[in-house]
Amino acid sequence: MRNQEKIKETAEKLLDIFQKESLPILARAVFKTKNQKPSDLWSFQNRILMMLSGTQDARGIRQWNSASRRVKAGCKAFYILAPSMSRVIKDIENEDPETGEVKTEKKEFNMLKGFLGVPVFRYEDTQGEPLPVDDFRVDIPACFTELINFLELKIETIPFNGRAYGSYLQDQNRINLATPEIETFLHEISHAVDKTLNGKLKPWQDSEQEIIAEFSGAIIGYLLGYKISLGNIQEYIKAYAGDIKKVYGLLGRIEKVCSFIFQYTMETKPELKPEESLSLA
Repeated sequence: MRNQEKIKETAEKLLDIFQKESLPILARAVFKTKNQKPSDLWSFQNRILMMLSGTQDARGIRQWNSASRRVKAGCKAFYILAPSMSRVIKDIENEDPETGEVKTEKKEFNMLKGFLGVPVFRYEDTQGEPLPVDDFRVDIPACFTELINFLELKIETIPFNGRAYGSYLQDQNRINLATPEIETFLHEISHAVDKTLNGKLKPWQDSEQEIIAEFSGAIIGYLLGYKISLGNIQEYIKAYAGDIKKVYGLLGRIEKVCSFIFQYTMETKPELKPEESLSLA
C-alpha cells in the first residue's frame, strides 16, 4: 500500500469516528497516563487512531526495542499521521526606522508539505519485558459502601490489558478496574449483584449477562445523577443482542438488579450523596 493510500485510509477512519460521535473512544483518547508513554505526545487524532486499533499503547519498532520488547512475527502495523515539513528560504524586506533604508535578508522557514503514514504496533502485538504499571485513582460514590461490604467485594485497580476496562471475577469475588470511569464500575458491580440474585454466572462474556450489567449500570448511573452516554449503551446492547427485542425478555432481571442496588445505595443511606466518594489508588 502506497503512502498516499495509507494516509487516505487513516483520514477516513478519523472522519468516520467524528461522524458517528463515538464519545467513549474520544473520551479515552483524551485520557493520558501518569507514566508517560510515547503516544501521550501524539496529536489527539493519532491517539484516536490508537484507540480505534484496540490498544492504549502503540509505538514504532525502535521504541518497542528500546523498552526491551519485540514485535511478534506476523503482526501488522497500523498507521498514524506525521507532518512532512520542508525548509523554504524566503527574502524578507526590513526597513530601518531611522534611515528608511530597506534591507533584504534571507530567512529559513519550516513549511508543512503534507502528511506521512507512520507504521506503529500495538502493545498486544509485542512480547518481552513488562512495562511500568500506571497508577490512577478511581472515585467510587460513598453510597456504595454498604453494598460493597454486604457483597464482601474486593475492588482493585489494574493496568489496561488491551481487552477490557473492567472485569468481575466471581470465583475471587473481585472487581478489577483499568479506568476511572464510573460506567465501568457500575457495570461490574451489576454483574456481582446479578450473581447474588441469580446464582453463579456463566463463564466468559455471555450476551444476556452483559446486557443486564450494561443496562442496570446505566439506570443506576442516571438515578445517581451521572451523565451516561446512551449512544454507547445502545451500541453495546446492539453488539450483544443483535435485536433490541432480546432485551425485553431480560427486563425483569434488570429490574431486580437495579432495585437491589438502589436499596443499598439510596434508600438505606439517603444522607450520602454521589459526590462523596471513596478513593482507590
